[in-house]
Amino acid sequence: QPDDAGVYAYRVRRLDESSVALELDEPLAFFLPMLCLPFAAVVPREEVERDGGAVFLERPVGTGPFKVVSCDRGAGRVELARTESYWDGDKPHVDSVSVEFSENGEHLFERMRAGELAFMREGSAQRVARLAGDPEWRSCVVLAQQLHTQMLVFDAEQPPFDDVRVRRAFAHAIDRRRLVEEAYGDMASPATGPVPPGLMGHDPEYRGLEHDPDLARRLLYEAGYRAGLKLTYWRTYSEQSASERAGCIVREQLAAIGVECDVRVADAAELIGSALAGRAPLAELSWYADYADPDNFTYVLFHSANRASSVGRTARVEEVDTLSARARTTVNHAERARLYTRLQHLIAEEALGAFLTHRRVAVIHRPDVEGLHAHLVSPVVRPQEIWIRKK
Repeated sequence: QPDDAGVYAYRVRRLDESSVALELDEPLAFFLPMLCLPFAAVVPREEVERDGGAVFLERPVGTGPFKVVSCDRGAGRVELARTESYWDGDKPHVDSVSVEFSENGEHLFERMRAGELAFMREGSAQRVARLAGDPEWRSCVVLAQQLHTQMLVFDAEQPPFDDVRVRRAFAHAIDRRRLVEEAYGDMASPATGPVPPGLMGHDPEYRGLEHDPDLARRLLYEAGYRAGLKLTYWRTYSEQSASERAGCIVREQLAAIGVECDVRVADAAELIGSALAGRAPLAELSWYADYADPDNFTYVLFHSANRASSVGRTARVEEVDTLSARARTTVNHAERARLYTRLQHLIAEEALGAFLTHRRVAVIHRPDVEGLHAHLVSPVVRPQEIWIRKK
């Protein structure tokens, strides 16, 4: 049976040198996709138990297309080398990969344009637009839909967001179409609920809590906030890098209903930690699917059992708990779709978050990079699929 946090119990049996059998206590509709997640990997017991996995974390042993040569977290660099015994035919096509990561998107973008990087994931519509008029780079931008939802998250454990009228007021304050057009362009579409396009439960006809500043002001008035509110609006460095303009638009639209916000920018770990500790009552977060199932945007984010481990102290709604728990164990496709459509509407209407956008991703690559295409879930680009064209 699942425990209080929804973790499913299962038994593992060794069948032979290369096979294991997993037996669940009850159905889990998306169990097979979850086996592709990093935490589901089979690992060598002796390596992990030796020191609690400290060395294994830096130098993992696995069956992937590349092996780790070095990892420097401080410098933001990982060096990988080709696994000669990789199971998938002639892949990978390259001998080595250097991975660099940084929250300074502009710095990486300039290095990309200088030809120092082979490809990069780019979330800034403004930077992508700078390539649109460049004949050398125009054909080197790949746009793809992502399983992603950007949202304002409310701490319902304390005022003012313990009142559903306030949460709904914030949702009605946001003009999502203007947000997309002015801040993200082709890199996003408006969100009306948590489940993004491409997953069952997403309803393209559903309008959600539509932009209505008059209704938003009236809801705040009814909730007792006649003089308005002053709050800190938390954003991550990555969101600020993707679009500083988006934060400005949200602030402007909240100001129009009497909510004054100061912006605080922090790294994602600090923001989520502060939200869970009650220090960030209003926070903007982006959620990318770990696995391609609506469970990742409903049960994981909004079931009350997960409030200490996901995006913050969202409101407890008994029907959300019941339906999201039922949906994950339902194997009938039509019934699951019905449950997730209901959850999409219910979560939006209870304003467990104010849903802003579903983002697309841009991958920029050098003209000599071939074989690249974008995937729905991370990693967006699989290095084993690409090769460098010889000059």
